[in-house]
Amino acid sequence: MIEYTPFPGQRRGGQYPIYIKSVTLVYMNILITDLSRITKEDELTKLFIPYGTVSSTTIVMDKITGKSKGFGFVEMPIEKEALLAISKLNKTKVHDKTMSVKKAKDKE
Repeated sequence: MIEYTPFPGQRRGGQYPIYIKSVTLVYMNILITDLSRITKEDELTKLFIPYGTVSSTTIVMDKITGKSKGFGFVEMPIEKEALLAISKLNKTKVHDKTMSVKKAKDKE
């Protein structure tokens, strides 16, 4: 949601100048499970980019071994694009392993 506030000043070209008071972006967080342990974050990003803007990609790593735990998250800022990516990429094979892709549950 973007909140617009009138900017103090003269009216120009039939419109009042404005400045943005606040911006709230709602990102869709996507959970990817059953990832091959050799899948890298950049590979995951490249899978999602054809469906829209990717704001971040994270593969969860084991703190002790430093190896992938086999799941990760992708954030996309546009819900419509994220839903398309989910529907197209769910059950896709990557490195001979079929990954599951779904909307992540909100943190509570």
